[in-house]
Amino acid sequence: MQFDLGIAGLALLILISLAFGVACQLVGKPGTSVDWLLVGIGWFVGAIVASELVGAGVGVRTVDGLSLDSVVVGGGIVGIPLALVLRLYGDRRSRHAASA
Repeated sequence: MQFDLGIAGLALLILISLAFGVACQLVGKPGTSVDWLLVGIGWFVGAIVASELVGAGVGVRTVDGLSLDSVVVGGGIVGIPLALVLRLYGDRRSRHAASA
């Protein structure tokens, strides 16, 4: 694992993760009030692992050591399923109280 991520790449990754988290919070009915934060953290972890494991090959778009293609794939692999799980099972207490 080659960790060559710079400040600009890290800042871009944080912005992308927060944007994905906010978008997930705005679409539909969120399970909890912190879904955006959890999904953003999931996207961040998946993206950073994918970017650093795959690295920058020939012809791969990079920003200060951040492989943009790997960010989208890795973030999506972790972030999207996490968002779906939080939507389905996020706040079970309110669903049980409403049905009783």
